[in-house]
Amino acid sequence: MSYESDLRAAALAVTNLANLIGTRFYPVRLPQDAATPAITYRQLDSQQELTLGGTVIGGEVRYELTLLGSSYGVILQLKSALQELEGTDYGSLTGFGVNDGPDGWDFTDEVFYKLVEITASI
Repeated sequence: MSYESDLRAAALAVTNLANLIGTRFYPVRLPQDAATPAITYRQLDSQQELTLGGTVIGGEVRYELTLLGSSYGVILQLKSALQELEGTDYGSLTGFGVNDGPDGWDFTDEVFYKLVEITASI
């Protein structure tokens, strides 16, 4: 599995999160006419530690998640549910970290949003 698919599977394995968003976990941007609450994600970077032979022996991957909802209260519920990932492992990703970011109102899509950074060891 890829880091992206492991991140998606890990997030949707959190029952409280899956109850809120179903499968509305999208790459990069919210599809037109998509329901909220939802989450979009994008990979910020990944750093791999390699042996001389090219085998991955460690590293880290970082994703930015945008939590989207019709009210600020929903955003806080999404953030709380995501925090259940803290310290867990899933597939090729271990030791998830969940870091809070800025929030606001998106005038174009007319939704509240919150940015959250997810880190994990690989």
